[in-house]
Amino acid sequence: MHFFKSLISILPNKYHYLLPQINDDFLIAFKENVLGFKDSYTFLLNAKLEPIYKNKKLPHFFILRGLNIWNSKENKFYRIELDILSGYLGGFNIASIEFSNFDFTKFDISEINEKHFENKDLNKLLINFDENEKAIISKYLDTTYSIKLSDGIFYYIDSIGNGDVIVLDKTGTVYLLIHDPANKIKIFSKEEFFEKLENKTLIMEATKIYTAL
Repeated sequence: MHFFKSLISILPNKYHYLLPQINDDFLIAFKENVLGFKDSYTFLLNAKLEPIYKNKKLPHFFILRGLNIWNSKENKFYRIELDILSGYLGGFNIASIEFSNFDFTKFDISEINEKHFENKDLNKLLINFDENEKAIISKYLDTTYSIKLSDGIFYYIDSIGNGDVIVLDKTGTVYLLIHDPANKIKIFSKEEFFEKLENKTLIMEATKIYTAL
């Protein structure tokens, strides 16, 4: 965890809300991203502590880029990117995980920037539904991003714990996307999805299913 504490400490103060969550109780471990992205890793999180660090006032998802840390063994800078999900660390991307080789007295964050995802993915999702259904979805979901798997494209609804997420396909079917071990579990039909959205029970009932797994 020392690597990530050092990394967050050199960032502008606006990102220091990430510091308290870098502890062994919450960030249990990390593993290679199951979606197969190069040099990409996801954190295994303590789902019981997630509500402490989750902040829905922050974007659902953005990537913090332009962070360059000196690798003293190879005498060159390595670039790292952080995945931020509703205020907590979801994962990272870096070409080397030999963390002891990095020297935080040498860094360059002059090009730091946030990559946000436009509502293009939300628009792509909404075109599959009629006007009434679009209105219901839009009341709840103001942004999303697509996740491409071998059996189709799925759209992020919310995180549910330990880096796992609730997703929706273009038919309105809802799934849990589990990353350790990799699994996709159907939990609600289209009819159930809209019923639970309108009753504001979607996340609560998805969480009940998730915790029972």
